Amino acid sequence: MKSLLAKIKELEATVHKQEALLAGHETGIQTCGMPTQPVQSQVAEPTVFALFAFCLLPLLLLLVAHGLIIVIFDLNTIYLRVVSLLVPLPFALYLTARAKQPVGWLATLAAVLSVLAVLGMSALTAVADGTAILPDSAREWREFAEYAASIGLSYVSGAIIGSALWSRQNAGLKLEQVRGLALRISQALSSGRASAEKLQAAANDVKEIATLLAASGTTAASAYMGLKGLVGG
Repeated sequence: MKSLLAKIKELEATVHKQEALLAGHETGIQTCGMPTQPVQSQVAEPTVFALFAFCLLPLLLLLVAHGLIIVIFDLNTIYLRVVSLLVPLPFALYLTARAKQPVGWLATLAAVLSVLAVLGMSALTAVADGTAILPDSAREWREFAEYAASIGLSYVSGAIIGSALWSRQNAGLKLEQVRGLALRISQALSSGRASAEKLQAAANDVKEIATLLAASGTTAASAYMGLKGLVGG
């Protein structure tokens, strides 16, 4: 029991020393006249106009693609479905890679884009062929919803990838916080400095794998929703 208490006290003393060293580094930076304000706070958040621009621009491209592929050239609808999967993704990626975005904004943009795109395409078809804008049967409503979901999921996939790129570019912002936590955990496990580095590297690997799986999952779901009706789904 005494040896365990002595070990705990030794760990606490080591942690205090590490904290003192970190505090000394921060003091040294301040005395050199370098700014200590995190870079994250210097990232300018896009305006409401900019956020909606990243919704309206892909919407316009989708409607133009529908007009060309379906109304004018009367091509196979699979070309339109593929374009609908590809267009939203880069817009969301660019938006989220430049600055951290609220999840609520991204979800709203994805929903607005997907609904307006499908309604707009349906309206164009109605004008050209004299059909109804809204679906008439349960099957058509299901296809309507699935197509809208494919567009929205494509936007979400781009947002996930862009957020991952933004996080990687700004990974050093929270380094001190992560270092302190990793140091405490690794010292409690093995009392080795190398373990802290391994633990942090493992955590980064897990995060990147989770991000890749999330992006892959939403992309696959988007493709499935958009194309399953054309391949006998």
